[in-house]
Amino acid sequence: FSLQGIGQLSNTITQVKKYCNNNLQVSGILLTKYNPRTILSKDITTTIKDKIATQLSTKVFKTFIRSSVSIQEAQTQQTNILDYAPNATAQIDYAKFVDEFVKGEKKNG
Repeated sequence: FSLQGIGQLSNTITQVKKYCNNNLQVSGILLTKYNPRTILSKDITTTIKDKIATQLSTKVFKTFIRSSVSIQEAQTQQTNILDYAPNATAQIDYAKFVDEFVKGEKKNG
């Protein structure tokens, strides 16, 4: 369903650019719920890199957010992953993503 959502998001971005903010840019695509052991995750990654990122004129971030039960547990506790499980793999991945994003913004800005 996420791939379908990206298609809908692309349409929304086009409309926003047309009517509200011509300068809107997508910084990149962040893959979440990633499981490096599954063929499905690898296939989806390939599809996103080869097709969707190109269609959106953007990149796929190098950092992936791995699947984690801790994320689901934090949601049920209505708290964030940093407070709930600061050493969870997903929390570590999010910290890496923030570093990647900030470094990219400094380079581009």
